[in-house]
Amino acid sequence: MYVWGPYITLQVGAWQLSVALFQSLLQAELSPDVVSYSASISSCEKGGNWPLALQLFDSMRQSELSPDVISYSAAISSCEKGMRWQLALQLFGSLSEEKLRPNVICYNATISSCEKGGQWQRALLLLSSFPEARLVPDLISYSATISSCEKGAQWQLALELFDALPRAKLTPDVISYGAAIVSCEEGGQPEKAFKLFCSMLSSHLQPHVMLYSGAVSFCETGSEPEN
Repeated sequence: MYVWGPYITLQVGAWQLSVALFQSLLQAELSPDVVSYSASISSCEKGGNWPLALQLFDSMRQSELSPDVISYSAAISSCEKGMRWQLALQLFGSLSEEKLRPNVICYNATISSCEKGGQWQRALLLLSSFPEARLVPDLISYSATISSCEKGAQWQLALELFDALPRAKLTPDVISYGAAIVSCEEGGQPEKAFKLFCSMLSSHLQPHVMLYSGAVSFCETGSEPEN
C-alpha cells in the first residue's frame, strides 16, 4: 500500500511540488486515491492555479473514484477564484445527487462564487438554506452575502444582514464592516455609513484607507450622524 496521500497533503502550500508528487504517483503506475486527488486539487486551488484544480477534479470524476466533500469544496473554491459562479452552483447541486452532505466550507465557497458573479439573490438563497441543511452559518457566510448585497446595490439587505450578526453570536470583522459601510455609501446613506465607521473604530478594527476617505468626506459636509 502506497503512502503518497499524506505527503501530497503536506504540500498544500506548494502546489507545484504537490502536482509533481501526484504525477510521480501516476508514472509509478499507482492509482491515486481520494486523499491524493483531494490534496492535489486543494493545493492548486490555494496556489491560485484554479484551471488545473478543476482539471484534476474532472479527471477524478472520470476515474472510478467518487469525489468526497473535501474534493467538492476545493473544486467550488476554484470556481470562485476563476469567476465561474455557474459551475460552482452546478457542482454544489451535484453534492445532493452524489448523496453527499455539503459542509459550511462548501456553502461559503458557493456564496463567494455568487458574490463575485454579481448573483446576490442566489447568495441570499444559499444563506437562508443553512437551517434546512442543519448547518450554522459563520462570519464568512454572512460577510460574503453582505458583500454580495453591496455589489448588487442592496444596501437595506446588507444592513439587515450586518445587524443580524450579534443575534447569530458573531462579531463583525473588517470585511463585514467594510461591505456594510460601502453599501450604505453607494446607497446614498452617508449617515448610516459614518455611524458604522465610528462603530468599527470603537471595536478596535483598522478600516481600509478608502473607508477613511468616505468618513472625511462626510465630516466635510458638516453633517451630524444619526443617533
